[in-house]
Amino acid sequence: MSRPEPAADDSLAEEAARWFLRINEAGNDCPRCAEFDAWLARSERHREEYQRYQHLWGALEQVRPRRPRRQQALAGLLVLATAMLFALQQNVAVDMYKTTQIGEQADTLLADGSRIQLDGDTRIRVEHTLWQRRLLLEQGQIFIDVAPGLRPFVVVAADGETRDIGTRFNVRRVAGVVTVGVAEGRVEVRLPAAGIGQEIGAGEQISYRAGRLLGSSRFAVEGADAWTEGRWLFDDLDLTEVVAQINRRHSHPVRIDDPRLAAYRISGVFSAEDRSGLLAAIIRLYPLRLIEEGNATLIVAR
Repeated sequence: MSRPEPAADDSLAEEAARWFLRINEAGNDCPRCAEFDAWLARSERHREEYQRYQHLWGALEQVRPRRPRRQQALAGLLVLATAMLFALQQNVAVDMYKTTQIGEQADTLLADGSRIQLDGDTRIRVEHTLWQRRLLLEQGQIFIDVAPGLRPFVVVAADGETRDIGTRFNVRRVAGVVTVGVAEGRVEVRLPAAGIGQEIGAGEQISYRAGRLLGSSRFAVEGADAWTEGRWLFDDLDLTEVVAQINRRHSHPVRIDDPRLAAYRISGVFSAEDRSGLLAAIIRLYPLRLIEEGNATLIVAR
């Protein structure tokens, strides 16, 4: 089990604030952009701390009346100075760092009343900051019932984030692809580095990978949290994700020997305990066969 990362320290907050000021002053003429990109890439904590200042600035832009450029610049410096002061005085409160093993599930109630259900082989970190409630999904799958609050609830997974005020939704991270499905309410899925985002509501899901939104689609709402009740409700799910679901629940892993097999799509309702029944259905449906090799089951083409 890995250990939680330490909270952002004062020096990191100062670095992020200085970079924010430099980049915004430079505009399109940015002689230090390469250095800034290297600083961002050095650590996920760098990216997260920088995004705090982006979010603060964006919120202020929406409520602030238009001013002459010089007054805007002075106001910006004042905002950054205030934000840095708060950052120096406030540490990130890490409420929880939790992991589940393969085959294990967990149901956790957070201090703010939000409920998090973790699937097997899942890792999360929950933090409360001055600006938001934040959950980092490092791997696996979670279903979230968010308690309403003044601070937004943000789920960070890979290079994207899902922002919510009070609703119920599922987040799944498999092989570099993150999928968000909403059971109730609405969320906004954003890719801050790419400057893009999309809002989705109940019965909609969207995926993203490597700075790209992969498109939204409809899905059966009852399937969002079916896994928490011991069922798998697959709605045109690709074989890679089906295998990931199996491997979170069962210690005897399933492998795919050819990435092209991921093109096969699976639909239906299955018992999460019936591993052999699901595999039998897959090889009946498609020209595939199973090979038992060591401690793993391989799915191969016939």
